[in-house]
Amino acid sequence: MDGFFCALKPATDEQRRLLDTARQLSASILQTHYLMARQLMSPFPSALLVSVVCWATLLFTCVGALSTFNALAVTYEALGAASVASAIYLILEFSQPYLGLFRIPHEGIDQVIAALSTGQRSNSGL
Repeated sequence: MDGFFCALKPATDEQRRLLDTARQLSASILQTHYLMARQLMSPFPSALLVSVVCWATLLFTCVGALSTFNALAVTYEALGAASVASAIYLILEFSQPYLGLFRIPHEGIDQVIAALSTGQRSNSGL
């Protein structure tokens, strides 16, 4: 991209301003691309998940050991376990935005990529 931008020779101040804007936008797109690639490779730190599961297990074990065994205590333990499990599920689900039950539509990204590729082909004749 740097070679492409260096090959352009703006003649007016407006063209120089547009070239600087294009360089900034190109750098921003490149950074976003790298960020998306890194997030897809390792979307969620496994140490955080292990620590949340260990703390939840310790919490529910201690509360269960201190309470008397009755239907209300069992119900609250089950509801608490279900809420922690659903929170972990949502954390894992939202850490991968293009996969799973809750996903971001990929059409917007596809349109940007298509616009950039057609823009490169039409600008190569400059």
